[in-house]
Amino acid sequence: MNVRALMTPDPAVIRPEATLDEALDLMEELDIRHLPVVRDGAVLGVVSDRDLLDRAGLLAFRPGGTESQQPLEDQLGDKLTTVSSDDSVVTAAVDLVLGRIGCLPVIDNGRLVGILTEFDLARAYSEACRNSTSFAGLDPRVEAEMSADPISVAPDESLASAAARLQELGVRHLPVVDDGALVGILSDRDLRKATARGLAETREVRSAMTKRPLTVDRDRKLSVATVLMHEAKISSLPVVEDGRLVGILTLTDLLDHCMNALRDPDAPRL
Repeated sequence: MNVRALMTPDPAVIRPEATLDEALDLMEELDIRHLPVVRDGAVLGVVSDRDLLDRAGLLAFRPGGTESQQPLEDQLGDKLTTVSSDDSVVTAAVDLVLGRIGCLPVIDNGRLVGILTEFDLARAYSEACRNSTSFAGLDPRVEAEMSADPISVAPDESLASAAARLQELGVRHLPVVDDGALVGILSDRDLRKATARGLAETREVRSAMTKRPLTVDRDRKLSVATVLMHEAKISSLPVVEDGRLVGILTLTDLLDHCMNALRDPDAPRL
């Protein structure tokens, strides 16, 4: 399968002269997480909502400082990883996994023709599992790929403490556990939003966490968890047993497994 089969063609773009505020507005309106920055058909870079929340704050609550009015072209990095529409999905997946990036602009003849995201690859993986019954290693149980006994936070812990924990661990999600039971999940995106509202120093985790998060059982197939993440547009799933947290599965875990499985010569082609 090539990138053309999975990519979103003619994606929304933004001009480099646009401000961070304008980019956040457009992402909010379109419910997307990545925007290629384009001038005359050429891609100069890609901005993500995570990048923009770091710099400009939450859309409805940002303080309106001068930083949010800076043009995007001043915020772009030097490195841009791209693929062509004829590249294989496996090649694109390697770029995403090794680069730990969320999307790839698809460039043909110097011009943007599409965008490929982690969620597109998750969809390809679930389709491969559905269409292949002969390769047992492709679709293990969630338990085989989850991180067992993940670090968690309590709902009455301060957001500042939780933010320090996220940074120390180098993760993007923290399950929230109260008396052994999973009651929520806190993401780096949640923390950025709280920080933008000036709440991180004074509020507790319960004020920013996602309550009653989507979960998965440890015995379910990995492809089932993948469909859940893809449909809900979330990048992690707490793994529970009788309401208690036993692990966490992330989109990165899924893509890592996909790459390892596809190294097997008997694996199906994506």
